[in-house]
Amino acid sequence: MTPAKGRGKVLAVVDLGSNAVRLQIAEVAPPGRAEVLAEDRAAVRLGEQVFRTGRLAAAAMTRTAAAMERFAKLAERAGARTVRAVATSAVREASNRAALVRTIRERTGIGLEVISGAEEARLVCLGVLEGEPPAARSLILDIGGGSTEIISARGEEPETASSIPLGSVRLTEFFVESDPVARKEVKLV
Repeated sequence: MTPAKGRGKVLAVVDLGSNAVRLQIAEVAPPGRAEVLAEDRAAVRLGEQVFRTGRLAAAAMTRTAAAMERFAKLAERAGARTVRAVATSAVREASNRAALVRTIRERTGIGLEVISGAEEARLVCLGVLEGEPPAARSLILDIGGGSTEIISARGEEPETASSIPLGSVRLTEFFVESDPVARKEVKLV
């Protein structure tokens, strides 16, 4: 990847979800339009065990730190001056989240922000509805690994937003014990 041509500011964002971590690097030029330069994703399963135990698993933290090191190098090569990394449900609920935040900072220099469910819903809304006309009405359901965000919006702005602790990783942790799913597990639904 080569650095941006210098027309605008290069930014990187990282979403640490319960199932995967995602990176997007974009060049933002006036009047605020963004051109995506690169994207990456790693299925680190950060939420494994956390919804049962209340703690992030050591192996999941190791996988996440390795992915974050790769993301930091990609962002640096692209010329990103700012990297915003946010962690959602699994990290938000983990009693040992400070260990992950510290590890990421030490290994990458990136400050990891653990966001609330309300902030997660707001960011989802802004990402999905960028450029929507002010009069447009929308309803967004974002089903993640640990939580689901439900947002009612006008234009790009959320009017009401809520986050409920219901997601694919969380449900799997509590209801699925075999792969493929056994008949008795299917009947629970």
